[in-house]
Amino acid sequence: MNEETAQVKQKGKKGAKKKAESKTTQNSDPPIVTQVDEKKKAKPSKKVQQASPPKKKDEKKQPEKKGKQPLIKEDVESLLEYFKSSNRPFTVNYLKDTLFLKLSALQKNIDTLVSKGDVVMKEVGSTKVFLINQGLMPTVNQQDLELLGSELEQKTEEYKQLAQQNSKLSEQLKNLSKIPTLQELIDMKTELKTKIDELENKLLLYEDKNFKMATAEETLQVENEYQNMLNICKKRKNIYNEAIGSLLSESDLTIKQFEKIVGIFRD
Repeated sequence: MNEETAQVKQKGKKGAKKKAESKTTQNSDPPIVTQVDEKKKAKPSKKVQQASPPKKKDEKKQPEKKGKQPLIKEDVESLLEYFKSSNRPFTVNYLKDTLFLKLSALQKNIDTLVSKGDVVMKEVGSTKVFLINQGLMPTVNQQDLELLGSELEQKTEEYKQLAQQNSKLSEQLKNLSKIPTLQELIDMKTELKTKIDELENKLLLYEDKNFKMATAEETLQVENEYQNMLNICKKRKNIYNEAIGSLLSESDLTIKQFEKIVGIFRD
């Protein structure tokens, strides 16, 4: 009994303490509420939008380059006909590049013709050459060959004669090209007439009555005076050169350099 009463007392004390604490909390000052600046509030994060690549415009489709069309059909008969009409040797690459055929089909058709005997294959070094079987080609009569030979000789002789005529005509044309034309002759005539008129005008001076011809004595006198003046001029030049040369004897200047510096100009 004593223990139970002691426990009841302890519980009563604890309940009284709790009531006292609740009263003190009610009587205490209310907590201070701080105002947060709206500008400083955390803004909601925006999702980063990646820039989408610009849409490419519809590119114009360039027309595909078409290969050259084959000149003959890609079959055995057409190839055989080409061999017959040409009647000359060919290589596979030549036929491919010339007729614009596919290499595989061309080689197959050639092998077929060779197996049939229509086309003959010969090796020239490391190159394979194909030509039509000459047994399939029409033969020429000996008489026809002789006739063609005579015609060839006749045509050759005619060609030689025409070549000689052409050479003669070319020579004549060359000579004719040196002859002046009618217009050139007219221009030459006009030029000569102008010169004749000038000479006639000069002759009019001698036909004037006031004009007198110099006599032989007067002509000789003028020539002597002219010669004397030349001699005097030469002597004066020599005296001048000796005088200037003596002045420049101790100088490195020449007479021409001295004249250029001083400003002397003479003939």
